[in-house]
Amino acid sequence: MTDSTDSLVAALNRRVAGRLEETVKLVVTDRGTLWLDRDGARIVDEDAGTADVTLTASETVFRDLFDGTRNPMAAVMTGSLKIDGSMATAMRIGKALMG
Repeated sequence: MTDSTDSLVAALNRRVAGRLEETVKLVVTDRGTLWLDRDGARIVDEDAGTADVTLTASETVFRDLFDGTRNPMAAVMTGSLKIDGSMATAMRIGKALMG
């Protein structure tokens, strides 16, 4: 992981700590894997376990989604964001991540 990934983890902690009921695995294709839950965000091994939803994208795509410059549905439709798990859960989680 890099300093930019550490800053991403810090930003995610401010958004999700105490707000998520679900577990989320973010596979950042060009960096590594992050785990999000009610305790916040942290860097983990790729085989950290099964989350309620796994989102896979590049760091650039995740940053664009989090700062609102990329539309989540457009990212899914173009294949730049992949979702493994319940779409309804992903949408609930998206409100916490993008909010």
